[in-house]
Amino acid sequence: ETTQDPIIKKYFKERYERCRLLFYNIERRQKTLKSITEIIWNWQYNFFVNHDALRPMTLSHIADMVGLHTSTVSRSTKNKFVQTPSGTYSYKDLFQRPCKKGDEKACKDSICRIITQLIQSESPTAPYSDLALQRRLSETFGISLSRRLIQKYRYILHIENSYIRRLEYISH
Repeated sequence: ETTQDPIIKKYFKERYERCRLLFYNIERRQKTLKSITEIIWNWQYNFFVNHDALRPMTLSHIADMVGLHTSTVSRSTKNKFVQTPSGTYSYKDLFQRPCKKGDEKACKDSICRIITQLIQSESPTAPYSDLALQRRLSETFGISLSRRLIQKYRYILHIENSYIRRLEYISH
């Protein structure tokens, strides 16, 4: 039955408008997150499909590509995860600053992979020191980093220094 009571009509009209606004905002959030995800997917395609290293990518870079403000991209991706064929990742982990301004290939993830590869291929009797790793990165890959940064990444990767690696090889 329909009512003729103006107070009840006003009440339901207000509730209907609030509900419509809620659905509109939810739809807008979905569209925003979808467009951000599509840009990230295209930018990090080789990471997701070929398991390559992450390419440097910043919030402002994605914001420019999507046409949104950096803070909007930050809020949209905060505490959210993306499920891909290669696994589930936090959006936060996909953003990697370049080690140097304008460097398209070198970010923390790619450098950690290179350091791991260099250490795995080193001679067990003469492992690379942090200084030697620094020189190899500079000469072979054109990436110049401080020795302290090499040490920090090695620590993050749970790789011992050259002296301990040499001792471990000798003791086995």
